Amino acid sequence: PGLPVGVWNLLKYDGVFQDQAQLAAGPRSTANKDQLGDAMDLLKENTVCTILLFNGLPIGITLPNFVSLTVVESEPWAKGDTATGSTKPAKLETGFEVQVPPFIDEGQMIKIDTRTREYVERVND
Repeated sequence: PGLPVGVWNLLKYDGVFQDQAQLAAGPRSTANKDQLGDAMDLLKENTVCTILLFNGLPIGITLPNFVSLTVVESEPWAKGDTATGSTKPAKLETGFEVQVPPFIDEGQMIKIDTRTREYVERVND
């Protein structure tokens, strides 16, 4: 038999994540940076993920293929900057930094492919 898998709706508190369903029920299983690794860069609260468990503790995570995150820091777009393929760094709400097209501004939501960790498109409200 394989290792058990749980589907968690992640809630963040004090720098760790836990399953929303377990908030009201008994002992809490939590997941931190050591257990989730680089996935933490793309996780925000209320993200539904598949968690691989060993002895009831998280040891791995499968993120959704795409997540939508808000840009919190980015240089303004220079109108004359129209070079094909040009990008600029943008810091996202999770602290992760990704290369985006020059027209992406602070406050905009963008879609990230969690498998490649790259910008996909701007998300319209």
